[in-house]
Order: sequence, then structure tokens, then C-alpha cells
Amino acid sequence: PPQAACDGEMTVLPPVLWQRVPTRCQPLSDMHTLFLSELLDEATFIAVAHAVDHTTGPIVIRGGGNNFCLGGEPDSDSFFDTLEPYASLLVKLQASANFLVAVCHGATRGGGMLFPCAATIVLAHSDATFGFPEILRGVLPGVVSVAAQQRLSIATLDRLMCTGDVIGAAEAARLGLVDFVGTKMEV
Repeated sequence: PPQAACDGEMTVLPPVLWQRVPTRCQPLSDMHTLFLSELLDEATFIAVAHAVDHTTGPIVIRGGGNNFCLGGEPDSDSFFDTLEPYASLLVKLQASANFLVAVCHGATRGGGMLFPCAATIVLAHSDATFGFPEILRGVLPGVVSVAAQQRLSIATLDRLMCTGDVIGAAEAARLGLVDFVGTKMEV
């Protein structure tokens, strides 16, 4: 498969990406890769918003740790303070002309689900899992539910968001959340 330079590292892109890259994309030499922290914070929102505002080529979002992104911490005092910047980031992602690729591994939960839900293409390692655990702590996943409607049916969202169920990569692909599931070498 073709390779692309992503901020100094070489990434092999799976065939599904090459088959679906729209002509509006800039050359892959303009590709920008962001690495998320496992817990969302304002610095993450600023970094993603900056990339969307200042990058003309594709943006690849990857997890920087053992998981793609675990979202926010609903028990923290600052959790509700991050909802407004989080909602602003969603609006920015939805209005962006950038080709957004989410490469998910490990756990993707809660607010971290924004990125695969808003992405143009979602690639997942076979060990990836997805879920909305907020309800188990008494919090509704309000902002991310808007983005999730782009990829998941209302019936699926009702089940996942009201039960806190976690799904694997294969089921996520079957439901339309993920476009390609592969090994770490393939993704």
C-alpha cells in the first residue's frame, strides 16, 4: 500500500483510505497528524481547532497512549467547564473542509467518541472498543450525540447511550461507525 509522511513518521495507509480519498484533498505531503491525550482537556481542543484552522491537507487523529481517547472525567470539577469549548470544536469539525481520519486503538469512550463520529474515515485496530459510559455516572452524552448521528442510527445510539454498552471494532464496522478494521500493521 502507498505510504504517506505524517509529521516526520511514515504511515502505511490501508487500501480503504486510498479508495475513498476525495479529490478535494491536498497532496498527502500536507498531511498533519495529531496525537490525543487519553483524557480530553482544553489543550486538546486548542490543538485540534488549530489544526483545522491552519491545515489544508488531511488531518490524522491518533491516540497518544494505550487508548485512543477516554473522553473527559465527569466527576471532576472542571468537566462542565469544558462542555462549551467541546461543543465549539464539534461545530468547527463539522464546518471544516479537511479530510479527517481517526485511527482508533484500545478504548474510545465518551467525549473521545467525537473524533470517530466526526471523521471522514475511521480506521480501527482489531482490539479497539467504543462506548458512551457517561450514562453510568448519571451524565447524558449530549454534545457527542450530535456528531454520532452522522454515523450511527438513532436506534443504535439509543441502545449505546442509554445502556453504556461497549462494542468491539467488528461490531462498530457493522454498525457504520468504523470504515476499516485491521491489525496494527494494517492500520
